[in-house]
Amino acid sequence: MSIWLWPVFTVSLGITFSTTLYFYPLPWLILLTGIVVSVGLFIVLWRYQQQLNHLNEYVDEQTESLQQHINALEHANQELERQNDRDYLTGLYNRRAFTKRLDITLAKSRRLSFRLAVLFLDLTGFKHINNTLGYAAGDVLLQQTGQHLQAVCQDDIDQIARLGGDKFVMLFRANTDESAIWRANALFDLFTHTPLQVEERVVPLKLSLGITLANTNENAETLIKRAEIAVLQAKQKSGNAYAIVQDSEKPQDTDRLALENELQQVLEEHPEQIRVFFQPKRHIHKDIFGNPETLVRWAHPQRGFISPGAFIPLAEETGLIVKLGELVLQKACEEAVAWNNPLHVAVNFSPRQFMEPDIVERVATILQETGLPPQRLIMEITESMVMPESNDKLEQFVEMGIQLSIDDFGTGYSNLKSLQKSLISELKIDRSFVLDMVHNPQALALVEGILCLAHKLKLRVVAEGVENIEQVSLLRKIKCDYIQGFIFCKPMPSERFARLKFVNRAG
Repeated sequence: MSIWLWPVFTVSLGITFSTTLYFYPLPWLILLTGIVVSVGLFIVLWRYQQQLNHLNEYVDEQTESLQQHINALEHANQELERQNDRDYLTGLYNRRAFTKRLDITLAKSRRLSFRLAVLFLDLTGFKHINNTLGYAAGDVLLQQTGQHLQAVCQDDIDQIARLGGDKFVMLFRANTDESAIWRANALFDLFTHTPLQVEERVVPLKLSLGITLANTNENAETLIKRAEIAVLQAKQKSGNAYAIVQDSEKPQDTDRLALENELQQVLEEHPEQIRVFFQPKRHIHKDIFGNPETLVRWAHPQRGFISPGAFIPLAEETGLIVKLGELVLQKACEEAVAWNNPLHVAVNFSPRQFMEPDIVERVATILQETGLPPQRLIMEITESMVMPESNDKLEQFVEMGIQLSIDDFGTGYSNLKSLQKSLISELKIDRSFVLDMVHNPQALALVEGILCLAHKLKLRVVAEGVENIEQVSLLRKIKCDYIQGFIFCKPMPSERFARLKFVNRAG
């Protein structure tokens, strides 16, 4: 009961007694009436107070409920804002959030006088994993990649984002190229010692890293674009690789979208701009050249000849590699038919091209249209394509008479079961091993091991990227079969290749 009711009740009684004394000697009923009125007033006020208390309690409850709703809405808005800033799969920042934070950090770096670096990461061969192991496995690999990137973070300056697909970007403090390269090497070491896995199965994807350091008054979009250009350069190298692009550098393919549109137009309207060159192999002991490898060049009307390293990765990413691969195969077969010798011609097949469901029928059609016997075609594939899921296609090619060669052997999957089934006729040792074996005993031991394995299985072995006489001497000593490289013969157009007097059939 509120304390203000007692004064009201006391005043009411006081008024009653005063009235009674004033009107004395009126009947005693006046006193009784005053008491009744006072009690009635007290009861009315007391009931009003009770209702007021209930109303206050109701208001308090509604206020508390409203505050809870407000808190829930604020939490939901914060969560929605967080989700808008985050990649749904990895929990890392998305491009929009990363760009915003990069601009903020750039302003901070200018104010506090320290430099920043942006590292662009691409998982080379990731699309093939999606096509073979499934998208769920690909998601697991992306999540592990994000965790690896977070593991090399050092302070609150470091920020990581997934830009989409298998593309990640990382911001970190780096005052020199050397400190940025140190971070790249840390990533290589981490992915090597803790490889990506799917259901305890190691998936040895290659890393391509593009690095750039920020300069004064640059914005986020400029840095990200330059790092992306750097990663395209890194993808032209074999194995795990990085490339650094400075602000002063002006790469030839800065307008990537324009180059993509031009390539698509060429494949549809001007296929004559796609030229095929041939680089023969040379027998390690005999002075004879053998079956050549087909190499593609783009004869651009304004830019001149464009190397495959500038447009093949772009074709792989956009899916244009399927059309490009078929065009190269057709041109190579047409040229081989015109030679005055029975040489085989080797043509590279990309993983994306190989995953086409009707690839066997397409190859058979091209062979039939050009008139090249299947026995004269060597299909160069990568280790990642020699998997149990692909054995049916490989067996069909072998049944047709086509020979299979594993290109860049030693840098990808090592599917020895397929070698045991005699599906493969030739192994080509990756140029990175050949380059290192002169000064690196471990690289030399790996080359010797590959040779021993191949010879036991009665396979031809070709060493790629031979560039000096020291490499030739070592390869001759360890009994390699064939070598291929600039030291003996550079790629040449078909008309020059056909005029070579010393071309003989050699493996």
